[in-house]
Amino acid sequence: MSRIFDKLPGVLMSVESVTDTLRHMWDMDSGADTNPTDFRASQLNLILHFGMTTTPEEAVETFDTAIRFAQRYPCRIVVLCPFDESRSDEEFEGKLFSQCYIGKDMRDLCCCEALILGYSPEQSDFLENQVSIWLESDLPVYHWLHRVPAERVSHNYLGFLSRCRRVIFDGEIEGEDYDRIAWPDASRVADLAYARILPLRQSLGQFLSGYPKEELIAGLQSLKFQYTRGLRRQVYKLMSWHRSALEKCFSKPADIDSVVFAFEQLVVENSDNCMRIDWNFGNDENYIAWEYNRSQRAGRIRSSLPSGTFELPLHIEPLKPEFGLSEAMFFG
Repeated sequence: MSRIFDKLPGVLMSVESVTDTLRHMWDMDSGADTNPTDFRASQLNLILHFGMTTTPEEAVETFDTAIRFAQRYPCRIVVLCPFDESRSDEEFEGKLFSQCYIGKDMRDLCCCEALILGYSPEQSDFLENQVSIWLESDLPVYHWLHRVPAERVSHNYLGFLSRCRRVIFDGEIEGEDYDRIAWPDASRVADLAYARILPLRQSLGQFLSGYPKEELIAGLQSLKFQYTRGLRRQVYKLMSWHRSALEKCFSKPADIDSVVFAFEQLVVENSDNCMRIDWNFGNDENYIAWEYNRSQRAGRIRSSLPSGTFELPLHIEPLKPEFGLSEAMFFG
């Protein structure tokens, strides 16, 4: 059986029993003025889809992120766990997880539920039917892919994913493979790596907006984006954001092609959490230099343009995983 299926919390039961048990559980008379169903008015369905290379520890961490997300945005979570090759003939197996959480003020109550399905990759043809039975009808569906091979996504799941409100993946984990998938609607696909740079985009955007756009592009020759190994994908997304924003500063969008965007690894001793951006205007008088260390949550920005010269320290808190998930789902 799948190691990640075994590791996730929940009561083991037959697949047929999961929805019936869940329905009767929430329909129970609480003996109080407020019925438990008042605390689980779902807003959406979230499918958390694991690939076979997901480790048990990683699966639990990702599952916990989904549960914390559900405490802010009540939803039904459906978790898909593939069996390993030694159990390729295994039938569907089910688990039901449910738990209520009390807020800090001891008044707020949120009840979360997760329906966990163990399946063989060879059962992909039947997977969609089973998932459809478990989803709450008339609510939007969000699909979070985690270590599912891009080839399997392309060959087996695009039809189902095309009916989802949004598909989420983590580019820091999947690399560039997902960029090559022929998504039915790429605007509905969100990368968690882009969501994670929200605090960086906000900080940079606030600073750069203080300059006239004409100064930001006058004589601009190149931007160099540097990253340590652990932040490659985030800096790549930060570069794409810069290009898109600068394109709007030119009178002709095609003029952005005259600016060189360099992307290279930065070697910093004892750190995999550093990034740097340098703007080159072709002279020593004008520059913008930005750097950030995620481990220290600190950085600085220096600039010298006709409007003035500035040097500011930065303190930027990374997004918590559940906030990054909500950013990717609703805004990314």
